[in-house]
Amino acid sequence: MIKNKKRILLPLLLAGAVITTTGCNKVDTYSSTKAGDVTANDVIKALPENELTNTVATATIQKILLDKYGNKISDASIEKEYEKVMDQQGGKEAFENLMKQQGLSMEKVKDNIKTKAAQVQMVLESKGIGEDKLKAEYEKDKKRARLSHILLGIKTAGNPNELSDDEAKKKGDEILNKLKNGEDFATLAKEYSTDKTSAAKGGDLGYTSLEENNFVPEFNKEAKELKSGEVSKLVKSEYGYHIIKKTDEKEFSYNDMKLEIAEKLALQEINKDQKTLTDAFKKLFEEYNVKSNNEAVKKYFEKLVNPTAK
Repeated sequence: MIKNKKRILLPLLLAGAVITTTGCNKVDTYSSTKAGDVTANDVIKALPENELTNTVATATIQKILLDKYGNKISDASIEKEYEKVMDQQGGKEAFENLMKQQGLSMEKVKDNIKTKAAQVQMVLESKGIGEDKLKAEYEKDKKRARLSHILLGIKTAGNPNELSDDEAKKKGDEILNKLKNGEDFATLAKEYSTDKTSAAKGGDLGYTSLEENNFVPEFNKEAKELKSGEVSKLVKSEYGYHIIKKTDEKEFSYNDMKLEIAEKLALQEINKDQKTLTDAFKKLFEEYNVKSNNEAVKKYFEKLVNPTAK
């Protein structure tokens, strides 16, 4: 359903937890035993070197990004982005279960969202892109449609266990008849859709632009023609047969979409010139006088600002 579109992602990988010592020479104690306390230093020594390096480097980057740009990112925008991510993951309960599995708290997720927004702000600032450009982009594409779909995958060399073309089409016609007879779209998506990720959410794909997205052309064309609440005919694509439902369509406010637009523009700049990100980090590191006595961490920083360095 979604085209494999090459995209360079912002490379900041946020650690799930950062181990620190606090206070004046005070060492945190994580547990106590007859053999002695387990302190932060004990934990640090036990960590594999690459894991410790990544954690220290990530914590450093996060610290300077938020110091530089944190006050330019509103709490309201972080809340909106958090709600959007939660919605994309199938709602509050599903998202909380996912966070629990990954050992993340709501606060940590919000911190990660804010750090990512700060990184985006760094890139935009380095290219002289300000509020006027963001607002101009917003005016081009204010609407978002909430779509759901049922995919009936067809047999290919890579997916030999799927239905044949004729079988998938027949099954699609049967599902359309069920929908016409009043059966619930979400229930049918969970039962029949071979797109298991969206099927678990009743076929829901969330809100998306119909002007710029990664949907295959056949899918996008049909989705554009639907009115809110309407269900499509069978739509054939390289992935199989789709039944699409437009559950809602509305215009979002600029504040609702600001972070999304900012990330899109930042990625466009990085895709145009991969040095954009490394140059921006280099400038930030120089401004904040970033140093490390640890060779592994030092190499991590050098690689970040100069990827071709050995």
